[in-house]
Amino acid sequence: MNEDKMKWVSFQLAPFHQSAETEIFFIVEIAHGVKSQAENNEPTPYPKAIVLWILAHIYWPTRSSGFRTRQSRAKMRSIPEMALGSTGKAIPLVGMGTAVYPFAPSETMIDSILTAIELGYRHFDSAALYQSEKPLGEAIKKAVELGLIKSRDELFITSKLWCSDAHHDRVLPALQNTLKNLQLDYLDLYLIHWPVSLKPGKYELPVNKDDLLPIDLGSVWKAMEDCQKLGLTKAIGVSNFSCKKLEELLQTASILPAVNQVSVLLRSALP
Repeated sequence: MNEDKMKWVSFQLAPFHQSAETEIFFIVEIAHGVKSQAENNEPTPYPKAIVLWILAHIYWPTRSSGFRTRQSRAKMRSIPEMALGSTGKAIPLVGMGTAVYPFAPSETMIDSILTAIELGYRHFDSAALYQSEKPLGEAIKKAVELGLIKSRDELFITSKLWCSDAHHDRVLPALQNTLKNLQLDYLDLYLIHWPVSLKPGKYELPVNKDDLLPIDLGSVWKAMEDCQKLGLTKAIGVSNFSCKKLEELLQTASILPAVNQVSVLLRSALP
C-alpha cells in the first residue's frame, strides 16, 4: 500500500471539567504512523502506533467574566497547523469541540464559541448529532459582525454525517441541511461520524439496537466524494473507524479520506 494512503492525522477535544465560570479542555493530537508490524513480524499497512501529545490544557473563563491575559492570547495565536491533503488549506491541530451532553443548542454555546474565536481558535468541530450547527453558525456570523474575523474563510469548520443519514441517497441532503444550519456555503471537512447505518429519521445517542443496519460503505463514500466534487466540502474523511474499516474503504475509494478522527477521553485516566 502506498505510504500516502496511511498518513492519518486526527484530533478531538475531551472536555475534562466544566463549572459555571471555567471550562477546561484537554487538547490531544493523535498522530498515526505509516506502517507497523503484526504479531508475526510481517509488515502491515496498519498504523504503527497511536502517539499522544498533550499539546495543551487550556483554562479560559467565560465571556461574562471579562478576564483575558496577553499570555493566553499569545499562546492561542501559535496553534500549529498541518497541510490537509491536496485541499490547499491547513488544518489547525488544536480546535474546539462543540458536543455538550445532553445534546441541545444554547446561547451559552454561542457565547463560548465567540470567546474561543477571540482567544484565537480557528478550528471548530461540530456534527448533526450534537445540535450545535445552528449555534456555531450564529457565532460565526456574529464574529464577522464584531470584527473578530474578516470572513468565514479564516476558520476551519468540520461537521459529521450522522448514522441515520449514512445511506447513499441521504448524504447530499444531510450536508445541505448542515450548511443551512451553519449559514455557510461550504465545509472545510465533512466526516462519516461512525461506520454504522441506522434507520433514517432519528438523531439520538445511545441508539436503539433495533434501528441498526449494515452500512454500504462503498456507496456512502461515493456520495461523500460527490459532495466534495460539488464544492460543498473542501475535504472528506471518517471518524471512529478501525484499521479494518479503513482498509475496506481504501479498496474502493477514488478520493482518499483526509482524516480519521478518534476521541481520546482522558478523564478516566486521571485521579
